[in-house]
Amino acid sequence: MERQKYKLVATARCEGEGPCRGRLIDRLSHLPDHITHRILSFLSMHDLARLSNVSKCCKELCLSSPFLNFSKDDYVEAADACGRKQRLLNSLERFFLLRGDNKIQRLHFDWRAHSENQKNQSSSSSSSPCVCPDVYVRVISWVDKAVRCNLEELKLNLHHIGEPNLIFPSFLFLCGSLKSLCVHMKGILKTPSSISNLKYLELLHVVIEDDEGFFKWISCSCKCIQILRLAYPRGIKNLNIESSSLEIFNLYQPRHGLDTYHISCENLQQLSISLKTDSSSITSLNIFAPNLKTLCWTGNLTSHPNLGKFRSLEYAMIKFDSVGTVYLGKTLNFKYTSIILGPRAGVDDFDPLCEVFRSYALTLNESLIKVMFKLEGSMPVSFENVRRLRIDIGSISDDVVPSMVSLFRRMPNLYDLDIRRRQRFHDPTSYRHGFLYWKLHKPAFINQLESLTTELLDEFNEVEFARYILECAQKLTKFVIICSPQNLEEVKRKLEKFKMISKAAIFFKEDQKSEQRQLFDAIP
Repeated sequence: MERQKYKLVATARCEGEGPCRGRLIDRLSHLPDHITHRILSFLSMHDLARLSNVSKCCKELCLSSPFLNFSKDDYVEAADACGRKQRLLNSLERFFLLRGDNKIQRLHFDWRAHSENQKNQSSSSSSSPCVCPDVYVRVISWVDKAVRCNLEELKLNLHHIGEPNLIFPSFLFLCGSLKSLCVHMKGILKTPSSISNLKYLELLHVVIEDDEGFFKWISCSCKCIQILRLAYPRGIKNLNIESSSLEIFNLYQPRHGLDTYHISCENLQQLSISLKTDSSSITSLNIFAPNLKTLCWTGNLTSHPNLGKFRSLEYAMIKFDSVGTVYLGKTLNFKYTSIILGPRAGVDDFDPLCEVFRSYALTLNESLIKVMFKLEGSMPVSFENVRRLRIDIGSISDDVVPSMVSLFRRMPNLYDLDIRRRQRFHDPTSYRHGFLYWKLHKPAFINQLESLTTELLDEFNEVEFARYILECAQKLTKFVIICSPQNLEEVKRKLEKFKMISKAAIFFKEDQKSEQRQLFDAIP
């Protein structure tokens, strides 16, 4: 009632100050609070401060907004950077003071301190003292105030702030209303002792003082947690998580190698672990996640991992011996598996992964195809479920064709084939597997194939394989050819010689590596 009375007074006052301004304020004042606050949630704190100077009505709306966003983009580095930042901090201090106890539902704060070079340049060009050492204390005081205002979501990025002895603000875990916490800072995290209602927890560059105690807290005291992300963590030697609520767990490049992994989460749906290429070998790996849908693992594996049974696996990416870059589709709607072996990986690396080949779609690289060819007689793997296949190779050279034939022979239900090129050079004189070779071996999928995508039409083997598909695949409906504009006419000339058995539509797509990187983005 009091708010409505204020609205009418503010509206009358605004209308007397001009027709345009009156209509603007009138629109804001007559909207329900939750809609007005939703509109204001897209503004930064800097913009809120400017808007609050328009009128008393706007000032009330801005000060009562439960969504506060401060980004490093709100300030500009200049000759007097420290002076500008000092004035900005003072302005933010006044803003929080004027807010009083109004509810803060979301607080995003992003601050980038000086690097060493910037400090030297700033000190030489300005008489203002550097404010960076005081930022942490002031920001934490604002966060503490936000916590007391029923804070639900906090994202705190403090770049270049926080020496190794800086203490992580552990009082955040005492906030019963906090549901999402994302902290990027260098600081020591002591094991919390309280029960938490967190659903989302993301920590970047944090030093975990007691890894055993921290993961025990996650397992026993975070009964609601659904997403846990750890990036560049320090201090972790052993990982032991048992949770019935956790659905997504990401571990990205821990600074020190881990000895053991024990993950027991019956409702876990996404598991992504990326280890540094020089990380030490794992002594024990146990994963119990029967409902897992997405598995991404980059780095070393123990020789005998216990991966359990994945009853619901839809997408898997296993990458050994990380050499080069692998692009994988994140948004594909079908069951998808990608197994990547680096050039130094061997037969033993492949043995524990047979289970993940039962998925709907596969991405395989050249090294893996050759390893599978060596294991053809002893590898108990079935590819009958595979419907979509992508192959990343240098070219269809003579040393690759037998491996491809061996693979195709075990895929009777394949209907979508995608062959892509990697940057690699082959001896141009070693191409001799032509149309009759493929017709003689007759891949199992030839009567089921509906779609073919290829960018390999430069060499003899490649052209002959495309000819075989066009002249023998009766159900083929789409043929996508990726080529450069300068080779387009030559490719069309080659296709004119083929006698298509089907009525497949042929599409030409310009060869743009940047576009492929957008379609196949690497998963961290």
